[in-house]
Amino acid sequence: MKAALVKTDFHFPEQKSVYHGKVRDVYSVGDDLLVMVATDRISAFDVILPEGIPYKGQMLNQIAAKFLDATQDICPNWKLASPDPMVTVGVRCEGFPVEMIVRGYLCGSAWRAYKSGVRENDGYIIEDDYDSEFKGSKPIETMFSADKNERVLYLNTFSKTIAPSMRIGYLVLPLHLLKKYRETMNFLSCTVPSFEQYTLANFISDGYFERHISRMKKQYSSRKKEIMDVFKNSEIKDKISIVENMSGFHFLMKINTEKSDAEKLAVPVKIPDTALARELRSWRYERANEIDKPAFVVFSNAALAGIAHLRPTTLTELLDVPGVGPAKVNAYGEEIIGIVQSHLEDDDFEQGETVSEASEADSHDVVSDAPKKVKKELRDDEGNKLTTVEYSYWLYNQGNTVAQIAEKRGLNPSTIEGHLARYVASGDIDVHDFIDVDTLEKIEAYLAGHPDEKALKPVYEHFDSKISYGALRMAIAAIRKE
Repeated sequence: MKAALVKTDFHFPEQKSVYHGKVRDVYSVGDDLLVMVATDRISAFDVILPEGIPYKGQMLNQIAAKFLDATQDICPNWKLASPDPMVTVGVRCEGFPVEMIVRGYLCGSAWRAYKSGVRENDGYIIEDDYDSEFKGSKPIETMFSADKNERVLYLNTFSKTIAPSMRIGYLVLPLHLLKKYRETMNFLSCTVPSFEQYTLANFISDGYFERHISRMKKQYSSRKKEIMDVFKNSEIKDKISIVENMSGFHFLMKINTEKSDAEKLAVPVKIPDTALARELRSWRYERANEIDKPAFVVFSNAALAGIAHLRPTTLTELLDVPGVGPAKVNAYGEEIIGIVQSHLEDDDFEQGETVSEASEADSHDVVSDAPKKVKKELRDDEGNKLTTVEYSYWLYNQGNTVAQIAEKRGLNPSTIEGHLARYVASGDIDVHDFIDVDTLEKIEAYLAGHPDEKALKPVYEHFDSKISYGALRMAIAAIRKE
């Protein structure tokens, strides 16, 4: 095994100083650079243990480097390069000390120190108490109320407790800061209308706000319980565990899959060019169009690749696919399982093919590691190259039924109906060729009563699964056209 690195003694050109911390050795080079070496030293509080742990520094440095790289598009950071697994080179920055305290979990000596005023700090604590009114059966004492040194600023809002449309927040300052605020910031004018402020003040002073909170806690607790009961009694109940701990209306749900994280990560992330994968991409493109969102919002490339490789045939198996959670299963699970089951007898699963051109499902050309094959181009009788949607429409105009087109193309009939729905929307196909007037009127009536409905599954279930997803897409396309 590799020997542990517990000490460094480098001498870089233009090196000015070196700081040996409990774990990291930081070399100051020139006026702008730092070279940080994560050693294998291990400490217990202020004591450095005599023996290091091999690869500990490498792991620590690489984890930090990964997160710095992953977030640099959000906020620029100090890292310039990582020339060695244990080394990061970056720009010298002036640190801005920030202390974060989770009040619901602060206990013991730390809480007593803050409450008694013994805890000292050079700055101020901004206590964001958002959503606190709904956490736990009893209110948690605020840091502001326990502060003896006037170093806490209390921040909250009524957007959660009353209504999101009421954009009223407030900041409670220590007295010495309030005086300074009035002296330096009196030119600011509150953007909240006076009428709303007076109304809210009366609502609070007359005791209505407390009664409102009490009612809302009962109502939201009931809703939360109903949601959790749905999961606990669902098909995936044995796959999940729900964690609550003074979390108010929030809960953490963990998916317990049969496969380890390593096994999940081993699933290829490249989409193969099999008949199943092609239909999945076409299906995703259709769903994305329906909700007017990018394709990856429906399913990521990695999730689609996992489905194409693992071929889940039950909702439980679908949950084992990396990138597929309960929300996706609930929204699209039945459709995905239907598509997969229609391709179980395909003979291209093991060998796969290489994508020769970008699918219209997304803008990425994803290539598999499988042996290359030439993908058959779609052309009409005159030799004109057609997209997958145009080819389905051309076959329809040749007198083929949806079932016949699906059989010829090796696709699911619902996918073909989705293709033709575009031409229903453009007026090139009469929707009554597929859906009778009575059924169309029923669908239109349902949509009129549910104007905010975006997903197809609730509509599909409303009609007891008697109308296919593809037929529903055609009907909706016709209704929206009018």
